[in-house]
Amino acid sequence: MKKPGKRPKQRLVVFCCENSAAKAAESAAGDPMLKGVEFVRVPCAGRVEIRHILKRIEAGAAVLALACPLDNCKYIHGNRRTLKRVDRVKQVLKDAGIEEGRVRMEFLSSVDPHKLVNVIKEAKRP
Repeated sequence: MKKPGKRPKQRLVVFCCENSAAKAAESAAGDPMLKGVEFVRVPCAGRVEIRHILKRIEAGAAVLALACPLDNCKYIHGNRRTLKRVDRVKQVLKDAGIEEGRVRMEFLSSVDPHKLVNVIKEAKRP
């Protein structure tokens, strides 16, 4: 039986660019903060479509998109494309009366496992 007033722990799905965030996640793999996080490795954050994000949110998860730093995307504009999509999803959620904080985006490099852990820690907060 659930305790009154306690919110169930929200699942976190993290879309990781294989050129940056996925490598940082591999380096931080032993960190307990990453326990229970679903990592989805993508060739480029630009491959994350609005429908992928909304599908996870509809299933009750929070979504974090992690891309290469701005002006450092292997595919030139993938990270900026994802930023636009995340902003669109936030607007859709806001229009629907759903907390837009359920989706976030961050930029980090492959040598930032400490930043990845901090971003996930922040995203896991209720």
